[in-house]
Amino acid sequence: MKNLIILLSVFILTSCSSQNKLDKTTALKILKKDFKQSCKNDADDFISTSYDGPNYSALESYFYNLEKQGLVTTKKIRNRKKEVTGVRISHTKKAELEYEAGKGYSSFSVAMTKFVPKEIIGISYEEDGNKAIVQFKGDWVHTPFYNLQIGKTKCNEEKGTSVRASFIRFDTGWQLQ
Repeated sequence: MKNLIILLSVFILTSCSSQNKLDKTTALKILKKDFKQSCKNDADDFISTSYDGPNYSALESYFYNLEKQGLVTTKKIRNRKKEVTGVRISHTKKAELEYEAGKGYSSFSVAMTKFVPKEIIGISYEEDGNKAIVQFKGDWVHTPFYNLQIGKTKCNEEKGTSVRASFIRFDTGWQLQ
């Protein structure tokens, strides 16, 4: 009986102290959910048969695919005198929430790439153990709007980029600071 009590006490103490430490699995899970870093650029929001010529059909299909995903709304435009057809897109609330779409310089601005955490390199703690700095690697991935950016990309497209993030421990658990 005495051995069972000692074993149970050691188990309880070990499990309590491990909750104070931020483990790699928990850190990566929190980062994937809450770490938001992206690169925004203006998106081409209008195509026409006169400007886009042979690429028009492919771009039109791309616009309609974004519409099926609920990211944009499309509006068909026709100019009968010049025999020009075009399509204009506007971003939706879903695009605002998922890809930070908003007002741009000439059309609308939207995240063209997003940083996706992949691997924890290391975790260091402050003396009190309630704050942690997590070094991790991730990749910049293209969003559905990537092919619509106006001009050259300003976005970082490196794989395996190393980044740091601060965490703080609350009574409810660890959170990204």
